[in-house]
Amino acid sequence: MNPSRPGPRYQKLAGTLLPCLVVMGVAVFAPPMHGSGQAAEEPSPQGVIRITVNLVQVDAVVTDSKGHQVTNLRPEDFEILEDGRPQTITNFSYIAVAAPAGRGALAQPPAVPAGVPRVPPVRLRAEQARRTIAILVDDLGLSFESTAYVRDALKKFVNHDVQPGDLVAIVRTSSGIGALQQFTNDTRLLMAAIDRIRWAFVRRYSSFPLTNDGALGRDRPGISSQGQRDDIEAAQQREDEHFERVHAFGTSAALRYVLRGLRDVPGRKAVILLSEGQVLGGSTDPSIQQMQRKLVDLANRSSVVIYTIDPRGLRVLLYGADQAQPPPILAGIADYFDSQGGMAYLAKQTGGFFVYNNNDIVGPMRQALNDQSGYYLIGYKPSSDTFTAKNARGYHHLQVKVKVPGLHIRSRTGFYGIPDKEWRPVYRTRVEQLRAAIASPFGASAVHVYLASQFVGTGSKNSIVRLWLHIDAADLTFQETPDGIKQSAIDVMALTFDDHGAPVNGMDRTFTGSFGRYEFDAIRKLGVNFRMEIPIKDPGAYQLRVAARDPASQRVGSASEFIEIPDLGRNRLTLSGIVLNAGGLGEKGPAMRRFRPGDRVGYQLEIYNARRGAPGQAPDLEGRVQIFRDGRLVSTLNPGAISEIPWNAKRLVMTGELTLGPEMLPGDYVLQITVTDKLAPQHRSAASQWIDFEILP
Repeated sequence: MNPSRPGPRYQKLAGTLLPCLVVMGVAVFAPPMHGSGQAAEEPSPQGVIRITVNLVQVDAVVTDSKGHQVTNLRPEDFEILEDGRPQTITNFSYIAVAAPAGRGALAQPPAVPAGVPRVPPVRLRAEQARRTIAILVDDLGLSFESTAYVRDALKKFVNHDVQPGDLVAIVRTSSGIGALQQFTNDTRLLMAAIDRIRWAFVRRYSSFPLTNDGALGRDRPGISSQGQRDDIEAAQQREDEHFERVHAFGTSAALRYVLRGLRDVPGRKAVILLSEGQVLGGSTDPSIQQMQRKLVDLANRSSVVIYTIDPRGLRVLLYGADQAQPPPILAGIADYFDSQGGMAYLAKQTGGFFVYNNNDIVGPMRQALNDQSGYYLIGYKPSSDTFTAKNARGYHHLQVKVKVPGLHIRSRTGFYGIPDKEWRPVYRTRVEQLRAAIASPFGASAVHVYLASQFVGTGSKNSIVRLWLHIDAADLTFQETPDGIKQSAIDVMALTFDDHGAPVNGMDRTFTGSFGRYEFDAIRKLGVNFRMEIPIKDPGAYQLRVAARDPASQRVGSASEFIEIPDLGRNRLTLSGIVLNAGGLGEKGPAMRRFRPGDRVGYQLEIYNARRGAPGQAPDLEGRVQIFRDGRLVSTLNPGAISEIPWNAKRLVMTGELTLGPEMLPGDYVLQITVTDKLAPQHRSAASQWIDFEILP
């Protein structure tokens, strides 16, 4: 099966940071051309908190004495104050968020062989999600005991409470843009992210030991024991302060990454922070306090509610009346309460809640999830001096009150006097714009970018990831020369991240192209395609992120793919990724998995570690091809042919074709291929791969 055909022009590229880069399609772009300047501002999505010179808009949740939401209030039931001054409510509405379809609403797929995962859901786009939740695990400071509790609670939460319409991310403060640090509705990825949560020893206190009776183990000549004790206490204080800053800034960076990624997602979003000692609010360091307030402002402008949970559970902080002094185990009570200051501050300032002294972690997480079912959106016209030069950098306090007795309200408590338009970061250079798109959990969409990947085992120590990239040429700017030639350029940045957020491979290039009349018509119709081959040494989970930029308009788009590189050395039956390609549309390449009824779609994947009964004997494999929509099996197809690759008898390839009939309604689908090895032990006899695609009207 030939997944794509080269276009009418081909130029060899040299100097790329990736070991192999092949450009496919109807056009080839070659280096170099750079641009700079400010990108056009995207409009704010509807329903997001706004802070402008003409409107300040805040969300609020009202509950009764039993914690149930109250949804039938009117504007006159509320009062809003800015810096203690009452404001006139000019905008008011209750936003009801449709509940996602429960697991019971989807048909269960048929039974699968042992060891084969069930078909995953079609990946949700940000605009399709009913609820968007980021769970931030502060593993920089979790104790050994809390790490286990958190891991178990998250597994229960994902298995029983996360629904198909929820978009969820599990983010660790100790990791960067890791392969599993992404928003997804695939519970397999979420469970894999939970399994990566590990206790890591962080030395919070001095390593200088004291003996059991409190005396120093050995005196230093010429220095009294009390002097040595003072030295140790001073060293411990310095170490504690250093840890506090490292912990604070590490947690802040992870939280800021999530908040910025959620900024342009429509609606109200939630961050659930699980931490033992989010020290930002309790710190006396002015720089940390300022950072804390900026985090709150970022959360408020991004319409994110922060819920904080201390997983240490119920603490016994009392001691007997007959004890003149508290026992040693209670010596850190003050530190315990101080560690919760930042947790309470983040929750209160953003309209969430703080849970502590509670052995139940799942319950508060479920409450936070249900809290996203609806909210009041209340706005007022700010006074003329709110955004004046005098108050532009000042912090304005907000207070929203409900006048109905017996009801409780949670809302945001303030904002900086900076309009949203001026507050948003400006990425001026090509590198800044591309990196911002790469770093965003949801990416950018001003340039439509499509991505497909396939793991390929080469028989050597390294594996290869084939990467296909499609860019919609309608989003590119073309300039015409006096002789009628159309010229354009594309900036492309590609990065591969491992599970810990470390970049493994990277590329940053600008490709240019010149096209005659017929070539230009073809590229406008079929787009631009790239093919890359990326060697990856170690097995594991990886995330591929690609950003494309039109230098003339400075529009940017991005896409990402999760891929898991198996360990072929374990000698287990393994399948590569699936490649889809529609007949007659080869120029669009495998990245464009968008078809129409009547299309003939070819598929291909490779098979590794198939058993042979004797040397020279052919493997005995059985394939199964199924198509699912919304978790329902809609079609079972005859499996494709399995054959050996001529130059490598250890690699087999399955190729086949399916025809999309008129009964295939427009929507998102999943193709799953399962291969069973009849010569292998039953518990290692089956392997499965899947790929999503879309059928257009």
